[in-house]
This record gives sequence, C-alpha cells and structure tokens, in this order.
Amino acid sequence: MHMSTIHFYHLLTLVPCTLLSKVWTIQRDEAKTREKLAAAFNHFGAAHNYYSYNSMGNEATFVCVSLDFSNLYSAVSDREDCLTKALAICLNCSKAFAPGSISLMRAKPTAKEWFFQMTTLSNSIHDRLSKLLLALVKFEMGRAGEDKYKNMYRQVLSFKRMQSNRESSNEILPESFAITDLFEALTQSMTNEVAKD
Repeated sequence: MHMSTIHFYHLLTLVPCTLLSKVWTIQRDEAKTREKLAAAFNHFGAAHNYYSYNSMGNEATFVCVSLDFSNLYSAVSDREDCLTKALAICLNCSKAFAPGSISLMRAKPTAKEWFFQMTTLSNSIHDRLSKLLLALVKFEMGRAGEDKYKNMYRQVLSFKRMQSNRESSNEILPESFAITDLFEALTQSMTNEVAKD
C-alpha cells in the first residue's frame, strides 16, 4: 500500500473526531452539547486507545490524535483533573519517539520525511506540555508546600533552553529524538509524586 493511501486512511479515522469537536462547541442546547461532547470523548478515546496499542508505523497519527485528545480535555474544563489527564495523554506520546520506531523507519525510503515530521510533532508536544504545566502551576500556587508541577515546568523550560543552545545537527537521521529525555524526566517526576502519596 502506498504511503499516501495509508495516510488517507488514517485521516479518515480522524474525520469523526474533527467533526465532533467542531459540533460540540457550537451547540446552544445544553443536552445536545453534553451528548455531542460525550460522543467526542468516546470517539477520541477509542482512536487514542487504538493508536496507543498500534503506534508502531502510525507514530505521526498517534501523536496527532493524542494532541487533539489532550486539547479536548483542557478545552472542556480548566479543572485540575482534566488538565492532569491532558498531561498524561501527552506523556503517553513517548512511545511514538521510541528507539523501536526509529529503527523501523530508518530502513524505509521515506525516513527523512518521517524524521522531519516527527521532529515537528515533538515541538508541538513540547509546546503543549509547556501550556498544560503552566496552567497546573497556577493550581499549585494556592497550596502551600506543593511544587510538583512547578518543578516539571522548570524541566520543560530547561529542555527548551538546552535545545536553543544546542548547535543544529547535520545528522539527517538521528539516533534518537531529544524530546525522549524530557518524556523520561517528566514521567519520573509524575511517578515520584504518586509514590509519595
């Protein structure tokens, strides 16, 4: 199957997600809004679940679905639990940048395109993580002695600083994506906090 055909089928699975996310935002009737919103969550959840278990070879689609699902969570409510869920969805994208995906794609003729696309998506993930953590820091500011999200936000800022200070690599097909280090650090921070509780 040709790459553009595969891409078309992946986009086709996202059409209901896009339509549902647009529809629920323009509803005036509260009952209809809840119905459309529930359908959007179900569809995004099913798509995210599918691509989460089938991310190998579908990395870009998985990241796009994850970004959209994360945006849906944070757009619906700015409550801390929704933002935390949106953050977890973004951190789940780490599997799309895993060494197994890189080695699989390295042998394909479209490797350069894939690496460029995934690098662009890693920047989108970084931006999303920054926004979510900044919003979560605001929740934390009202609680004395808590600084989990603040520390995680610092890690994101440090990563950005390191990226801007790093010289551009001439390596066309890198061995790894820089964002994997950030994923590991943030996941470790989340795990440490859960272990404390």
